[in-house]
Amino acid sequence: SLFGVRARDAAPPPLEPPLARLKLLTAEHCAAKRWHRRHGAVLTSQQPLAQMRAALREADAADPPLRLAEARALRTRLEQAEAWLRAAEASLVEAKELRELQELQREAEVLRLQAPEVAALRARVAASKRWMARVHADLLRRTSSRGKASAKLTEAEAEALVREAAELHLRAEETELVRARLSEAAAWKAEVGAALGATSAVGVEALQQMERLHARGEQELNLALNELGVLEARVGESHRWIESAKAALEGSSCREPAELVALMGDGRRLGLALPEMQQLAQSLKESEWAEQAQAAVDEATTLEVLEALSEQAEHQPTGRVSALAEALAAKVARGREWSAKLEREMAEEDRTSLRDAAAMVSEVEAAKLKLPKLGKLREWVARAKAWQDSARKVQAKQTRGASQKP
Repeated sequence: SLFGVRARDAAPPPLEPPLARLKLLTAEHCAAKRWHRRHGAVLTSQQPLAQMRAALREADAADPPLRLAEARALRTRLEQAEAWLRAAEASLVEAKELRELQELQREAEVLRLQAPEVAALRARVAASKRWMARVHADLLRRTSSRGKASAKLTEAEAEALVREAAELHLRAEETELVRARLSEAAAWKAEVGAALGATSAVGVEALQQMERLHARGEQELNLALNELGVLEARVGESHRWIESAKAALEGSSCREPAELVALMGDGRRLGLALPEMQQLAQSLKESEWAEQAQAAVDEATTLEVLEALSEQAEHQPTGRVSALAEALAAKVARGREWSAKLEREMAEEDRTSLRDAAAMVSEVEAAKLKLPKLGKLREWVARAKAWQDSARKVQAKQTRGASQKP
């Protein structure tokens, strides 16, 4: 050998270029297989960022570094996942719409990212969906579309919905609608308070205003408001009173005055100034007049009372009291006739006979009249009868004494 080097100590001859290339490829292939065995799950399942970074660090640390398509795809996935995390963190500061949150959730699923932020976003999307569903079902949906068993939200619950949207960092037009509904409810409550607290009596217009407020609160606000129950009770009680009043007016001829008085008392308690109140007052006045007039017709009554009641009959509804008014007028006419007759009889010097006087007293009493001269005539008749009885007794004694003489 040249320069004293033996053949067995000499370095192996250099490989031909194709053989060197094959050996390099074989080594890379073995390294890639080992990398796949250790990190294959990172490529196919949800993994945290740490696992992705560890797999990439190993691929970069290989000698030579692994130049795998999977590693390149994983690097792209890692970059996208890191960008996703930055977007997720930003969504916690800046309010997002539900569709934007759902898009973030879909991106996390595509990236197969396993991270607390993904779980938090999933819970946030679910809570936002429930929030939207509750707002639409319990507050914004029209009353006619609501289920009968669906309970209305209270103001406190509606305010809690606004706070919940802020806590979820949810940007939705429904939030403004809820705020607007609460403002409408506040204005409505002020109107109801003014309507219920009014010092003036409740007339037709005021009652109609209460009905409109009740319909508006029931159909448009969709909130469980205490004032709604109070208003419903007030309107319902007023309508029940109106029905009772109308029934009483329709059958007032057979109603006791006490019933009408009780109805009017209920109307005053409710603060009502409706036409039915005036009609009841007129009906009560008529009933009282009819009661007095009937008593005047059926019982002994002075001519002054009869005449006063007869004059009042002109102001009563003629259809109801015409028969009683006629009977009263007839008794007034008889009373005037007898009054004039008694005046003449008592004024004449040549007075009538006892029999005629007694007959007049009987006729006046039968006519159930109390006349000023009747008392004097009755007294005169009584004295005359007493004198007549005394005279008869004296005459009888004289007759017996005369018959006993010889």
